[in-house]
Amino acid sequence: MKPLQFAFLVLLMGWIVGLSAPSQAGMKARLADEAWNGEIIPDGQQCSRHGGAGSTPTLEISGIPTNTDEITIAINDESFPLMNNGGHGVLGFAIDNEGFVTLPPIQGETNDLPEGVRSIAAHKATAEGYSPGTAYLPPCSGGMGNRYSVTITALKRTSNGRARLLDQIKIPLGRY
Repeated sequence: MKPLQFAFLVLLMGWIVGLSAPSQAGMKARLADEAWNGEIIPDGQQCSRHGGAGSTPTLEISGIPTNTDEITIAINDESFPLMNNGGHGVLGFAIDNEGFVTLPPIQGETNDLPEGVRSIAAHKATAEGYSPGTAYLPPCSGGMGNRYSVTITALKRTSNGRARLLDQIKIPLGRY
């Protein structure tokens, strides 16, 4: 396939799924709770199967592109393909774009979400003991050293129900 054909295919696929390429607007994020250092998942932030009562970390996001009306977070276990790419759940946070937002922690293993937060995709673990069908599953690898991250996406919802991707970044959560 020639480069021009490939570029056209990428643009076409973005249009089909309702997303455009990232704007490279310079969005930045950081873990706002000092217990979350990006290296090791804090004690207690694991799933209940491994003795925890975990929640997502508090996230401070700056450089949010103009017109963003939703920030999504996809929680990933990069060491386990089934649970990568949002396998631990994808949450959407309605925001009024001001260039900066603090996303509060969201309790794991429940579908009882605060106002303005929605489950876009439940976590993918289906076995007994993993709270199947809930919005977010905290790190649950049993301390095997798996690498966890969060992909943060700024979106603009359109009138036809699609979403335009404005910017996206990924930051490490740590190992468990």
